[in-house]
Amino acid sequence: MKIVLAQSITNFLQEAISLFNQYKFLLSLLVFILMGISWVRIHHKHKKKTIEEDTKEIEMYYEKNEEGLYPWEVDTDDDPKKIPEDATPISHNWGPQRGQW
Repeated sequence: MKIVLAQSITNFLQEAISLFNQYKFLLSLLVFILMGISWVRIHHKHKKKTIEEDTKEIEMYYEKNEEGLYPWEVDTDDDPKKIPEDATPISHNWGPQRGQW
């Protein structure tokens, strides 16, 4: 009984694998087509957005100050003299550490 059950499970798995191998190309083609359709939809949606709509969206979230500047336009002076003496340097140690076994 156990041998028959194991053989039936094995046969089922072999058939499933062979069906998957037969339809692998069609599945990958379907995924590729769906990705292309979604890309076209997103591209078309962003292409319809005008500069005026984009400006309205920015003004909806951010306000200009008295000088007519947005918050990211106020202080653009990146002089090294502005850095305080006790400032700690930014270190890039948050990513993967490759080559250090």
